[in-house]
Amino acid sequence: MHVRILLVRPRNPENIGAAARAAMNFGITDFSVVNPYPPVWRETRAAAGAASLLKRAKNYPTVAKAVEDCELVIGTTAGTRRKLDLPSFYLPALGARMKKVFPSGSGRAAILFGSEKSGLSNEELADCRWIMTLPTSPDCSSMNLGQAVAVVCYELARKQERPLTPLTSKAPPPMSAEQVERLVELADTVLLKTGFMNSWAPALRRAQIRRMFLRWDIKSPDEFLLNGAFRWTLKKLK
Repeated sequence: MHVRILLVRPRNPENIGAAARAAMNFGITDFSVVNPYPPVWRETRAAAGAASLLKRAKNYPTVAKAVEDCELVIGTTAGTRRKLDLPSFYLPALGARMKKVFPSGSGRAAILFGSEKSGLSNEELADCRWIMTLPTSPDCSSMNLGQAVAVVCYELARKQERPLTPLTSKAPPPMSAEQVERLVELADTVLLKTGFMNSWAPALRRAQIRRMFLRWDIKSPDEFLLNGAFRWTLKKLK
């Protein structure tokens, strides 16, 4: 599914830059504007962190022009100061609604964000099929433009369930059979030297120690520490 992030009449270069950076963070490459304040737009396109996306961004004269190739247009609003006649929903429902429109996963959608001062006008909302609201606190319902774009882009990326790079390095391998037997030999010797489990038959004692080490799923690099600990214990016992 192709999603276009569309900023309508943005005026703050920092907000535009933050919105573009958020789109890039979550893999959205279609980022455009409608009728931005010209000096601000020129300044913003040189912004660090998202310059490549901003340089590719299109500047449309109207919302209608910006969405004419899209099958689905969604407007965003706090929705607290006016009555809206369009179907509305909260952000968490976005994925399920888009899946109904694009069951095959292919299609073009645009998500509109209004200006920092006044949001989307009624005329701009008229081009939308749905209105989407972020579930913010009633005491502070209006979000910063860059933050709003970031939250929406995150939700889009989360619903796509893209494979993520593991946060940790590759897990170390378990101990080899040779390492296990080496630890069994050392542990058995320590137990004999301390007099613990002396009444056990040697084969049974070693089998119990071996099962314990295998159950612990000790990793290969950790064998070095246990090996050293057992050898140090034997040295002290002498």
